[in-house]
Amino acid sequence: MIFRYTSAAFFLLLLFGLASVPARAACISEYSPTIGKSSIKHLRPTSAPPVGSQLDGDWGTAAQAQSIRCDQDTTLKLVLVRDTGFAPGGGPGRYQTGIPGTELEIGVSYGYGTSTKIEMHAGSELSIPGTNRYVPVPRTIMVSLIRTDSYVARTGEIANIHYQAELRENDKTFITYKLDIAKLTFEQNIILMSCTADGDRTQVVPMGLAAISMVRADVSPVRNYALDVICEGTPAGSPPPVRVYFEGDATPEGLLRLSELPEAAAGIGIAVTSTSGTPLPFANRAKALGMTWIGRINGKDRYRFEGRARYVAMPGAEPKPGRADAVMSYVLDYN
Repeated sequence: MIFRYTSAAFFLLLLFGLASVPARAACISEYSPTIGKSSIKHLRPTSAPPVGSQLDGDWGTAAQAQSIRCDQDTTLKLVLVRDTGFAPGGGPGRYQTGIPGTELEIGVSYGYGTSTKIEMHAGSELSIPGTNRYVPVPRTIMVSLIRTDSYVARTGEIANIHYQAELRENDKTFITYKLDIAKLTFEQNIILMSCTADGDRTQVVPMGLAAISMVRADVSPVRNYALDVICEGTPAGSPPPVRVYFEGDATPEGLLRLSELPEAAAGIGIAVTSTSGTPLPFANRAKALGMTWIGRINGKDRYRFEGRARYVAMPGAEPKPGRADAVMSYVLDYN
């Protein structure tokens, strides 16, 4: 009994010793560890990208390590060590900035001095094949400002950006990426205005009832309507012009055709005009009509377009009663 007990204890101790032997590192780099850091100070976009795209970006100092080789298939991970503390934004590596129409995106890139494309974000993984050949790895930390809205502020600043991530194989760090920015300033003179409907974007114009005899005689009642628009980012001084044109199933003369419904009227259209009687331009930006500036409140400019609508007989057609609905859209033209 004593002999068996001693043997079992020895066997357990031997297994514990084997389990504590550290695994051999599978990957090596020419320079390890190495640091890529940045103290970017200014971002100034030179074009107006679509919403969701990069306004501007910049890179930091490149890390010495350009490539890593592994003797077995290995997964490297970009581990977040120190976050910015900013509220998260709408995508990987994105943060809210407090600058209207923008978010900050932080990540790493393969290039240096030639591209501002972010290749990896914190939490991403990179697979290195076990060929024992050097494979390129991201070596620069990148900062991008992303456009998130049609309106983008002209100026702004982001203070105290501190961030650190590490490219690791298990607990071994190959590259550390650091950001230490006391103040990042932003300014742009490209995206100057953003205009949207002031209120509900869908309007219903009640046309009421019109007798077929009135339509034939071209004396159906006139219905008034108005489009109200609010614009942000307009420059100080005189308000810039805002124009409007329309889209819809209309004749070249500007008569709006009725929607195709089982109970629809026939031979009838809707004449839509400005208050002065000018037919609305459909699918014709060159003939867009000017909107009236109403005023500026809290730095936002308000515009209005007023028009008229009434039932008319379509050229060469015999009006017949029924439901008479139609739909059109308006397109704002500014900047």
